[in-house]
Amino acid sequence: MPPEIVSVETVPLRERTCELRTCQKIFYICRRCDRGQIYCSRPCSDAARKEQHRKAQAKYQDSAKGRRRRAARQRARRERLRARAENKVADHPFPAADTASSFLCDDVRPVPQTRLQPLPSVPPSPQPIPPTGLRCQFCGCPGYLRKRDADEPHHPARDP
Repeated sequence: MPPEIVSVETVPLRERTCELRTCQKIFYICRRCDRGQIYCSRPCSDAARKEQHRKAQAKYQDSAKGRRRRAARQRARRERLRARAENKVADHPFPAADTASSFLCDDVRPVPQTRLQPLPSVPPSPQPIPPTGLRCQFCGCPGYLRKRDADEPHHPARDP
């Protein structure tokens, strides 16, 4: 089956900024692909979802029901650990060494050390417009930057 053909005509693109706090990349999207995306890619969307889930779990743990369930889980865990500790043997004998070299290392070569370079801490800067023109982040169709009309209502999640 041949790959999907992307139109060669230029379409109006909207400029967006990724809402993920650690990304904030500027990206462009055509009307056909626009579904109110606020993240530039799937990894950014997934990272934001994880953060949202972590906050929801923390809020739940602070509720009365969350505290009761956590206490019940901890009681069950302590019981499992107590039962496991009763079955433990206090001292395991070490196996006898066959030769002196089985517990002493004869290799005295130095271990190579790698030097770690610190990552540059540069704040994100606006990406320059690529020389080939603007393209939709999602489908790749070529386009031009669409300016919002003054009488058009402004929707913060859709237009900057």
